[in-house]
Amino acid sequence: GRTWTPSAADKTLTITLPEDGSAVLMTIEWRFPAKAYTVAFFDANHKLLGEETKTTGLYAEAVVFPPETRQVQLTLPDETNWVWNLCVYDENHPDNAVQQWLPMAEKLDLMVISPHQDDELLFYGGLIPYASHIGADVGVVYMANCGRSRYHEALDGLWTAGLRNHPIFMHWRDQWGSNVNYARKSWSQDGADPQKEMVRLIRKYKPEVIVGPDLEGEYGHAQHKLTAELICGAI
Repeated sequence: GRTWTPSAADKTLTITLPEDGSAVLMTIEWRFPAKAYTVAFFDANHKLLGEETKTTGLYAEAVVFPPETRQVQLTLPDETNWVWNLCVYDENHPDNAVQQWLPMAEKLDLMVISPHQDDELLFYGGLIPYASHIGADVGVVYMANCGRSRYHEALDGLWTAGLRNHPIFMHWRDQWGSNVNYARKSWSQDGADPQKEMVRLIRKYKPEVIVGPDLEGEYGHAQHKLTAELICGAI
């Protein structure tokens, strides 16, 4: 329930590791991706072991500690962001359960475009674990913003399904409805152009296969229909 929110007075979060442990890494989930942050590592005598400035732009990432680390300082220049979840693991951590996400591959074998966080497994569930199992580069794109808790659930679900490339969250407004024109208007507010964004994603990652929702929106959801329309238009 507790969160760390940086302020002008103190932008640094200090994590002191247990003396009787062998902590080797920590995972961080952000409220939204940090544009940049700095991690400094210190030994038991507060000697600086190393410092890194990270700009991955991921919602969830892992930070590996140098040997002999006993204290970690996390500094975030953006005062509006905060740490959603932070965990520290020792050397006996279960590799298959601790999420250490990779950036999206430069070239994708399969791009799964999901209207919401849950459609990727509800409607195309077998594709992601199978393609990941055979070593394909898989990327998942979420169109609507269903809330930060749903992002967390999506990351857990994709990791369990075998995905290791961090998904892309597009943040369009999540609204139920059957009217595609209304959905299009909703996603185009504030000067946004979802069609251009879809084209940009396909051009950037050059997927061999694209999988998206049914043209009729599975059960008639307008945002599912609109996602299918945007994919066809972009292609």
